[in-house]
Amino acid sequence: MMRSIVTAGVVALALSGALYAASAASPGADVPIANPPATQAKTIVGDSRKPGFYIIRTFIPAGGLSTPHHHNQDRHIAILSGTLYVCNTKVVSVATSVAHKAGEYFVEPAESVHCSWARDGAVDYLEFGEGPVTTVREQP
Repeated sequence: MMRSIVTAGVVALALSGALYAASAASPGADVPIANPPATQAKTIVGDSRKPGFYIIRTFIPAGGLSTPHHHNQDRHIAILSGTLYVCNTKVVSVATSVAHKAGEYFVEPAESVHCSWARDGAVDYLEFGEGPVTTVREQP
């Protein structure tokens, strides 16, 4: 099953078209910037809000941040370019994050608190799994 999911992700990438443009925000801070640039996402296959398989291509500009949250389903992530810092707690900092570089794949388990941070520069990745998916933002 996992091989089918990964294969579908690679095929979707080939069909997804052009890369998003990078942001001019300043990367590299030890903590997130106050007003991070907006994340861009494009659904490639399916609908994460409905039952069934989905693939979403996501671009986070340099300095962009998805604040701590969790989902009700596992999410599979394949990094296409850049380095995605994933905080696995409610605290967003270099000390609480793991760096996932281009070419890496990982799973964010259901119900685990995490954030996604483009600390060092823009990040482009595929996210895929089974819907429906709900997202709950953590309170600071």
